[in-house]
Amino acid sequence: MSSDTGKTGTMRAMVLTARGRLELQDVARPQLHPEGVLARVEAVGICNATDLRVVEAEDPTRVWPNLPWPVILGHEVCAVVEEVGPEAAGWQPGDRIAGWCPPCGGFAEVCQFYPAYMAAVRVPDDMPAGEAALLELSIGTARYFMPEEVMNEVRRARSALVLGLGPSGQLYVRECSLLGIPAVLASDRHETRRRLAREMGAAEVFAGGDEPFRALEGRRETVDIVIDTTGQDLFDHILKVLRPGGVIIPFGVGVDWESKRALLSERGIVLSGAHLEEARRAAPQVLDWIRSGKLPAGRLITRTGTLQDIPDALRSLRERRDIKVIINPC
Repeated sequence: MSSDTGKTGTMRAMVLTARGRLELQDVARPQLHPEGVLARVEAVGICNATDLRVVEAEDPTRVWPNLPWPVILGHEVCAVVEEVGPEAAGWQPGDRIAGWCPPCGGFAEVCQFYPAYMAAVRVPDDMPAGEAALLELSIGTARYFMPEEVMNEVRRARSALVLGLGPSGQLYVRECSLLGIPAVLASDRHETRRRLAREMGAAEVFAGGDEPFRALEGRRETVDIVIDTTGQDLFDHILKVLRPGGVIIPFGVGVDWESKRALLSERGIVLSGAHLEEARRAAPQVLDWIRSGKLPAGRLITRTGTLQDIPDALRSLRERRDIKVIINPC
């Protein structure tokens, strides 16, 4: 995309300049793109998966969002619109914007959204900025339920197993309950996360590793849905506890699930896939869930900070000392 003219000047941003090197810098504000909206960042979440992977990557172009150094990360953003490109219909200065989106550089005072390429949400005035920033992840998780073949199975499902209880796993525990699945099981190695999962509605919580698989096999039980957020290759374990015709939701990064699609199809297992269309379908429901308190996304937030706190917050997330960190750049 080529850029257009707009307001000039500088802004503060946390810039990834090399592997593991984050620098707080004064950088040029983004120039307004015809399809873009420039917005002042109210809050941005640090992504426990992709932001950590990019910071630690030897070659950031091989890890989503596949951008070279120097790069400004941050895609879980709530911001207030300041400028609107001529082709960005439906938005005006003063609107609050969030949603499931391509990378927009939210570790900065100002970033650019492209509403035509995202599941954009107009954030209500009374929604806290931190919760609104979590709309990105909440829509991102819920969109995997949207494919018709998946939703058909969800409607008849009696049980689900959520593997990994970081922010996405916690959201899935509650979303499964909201979608009417009676028994939601969950698993993680860390007690703090297991405790939160119980608060989010998990009926039974396991201590990670192979414990959930041993327990279910020992009881000769299967589940209807497995949601894997771990990023580990648990494929063989999952097949042993998932009923024939069940659903796998592959949310964890780092596993090539597509290479396993043919084998799963032979067993009648649905491997969910979701993109922009599914995110747009999920967005209104997710917004309603969070506003009503049915999906208490704000409960995931264990730390807040400013731009200069990002390096320490990343270390904290890497060491599992926090569940979700929200940064307030302005």
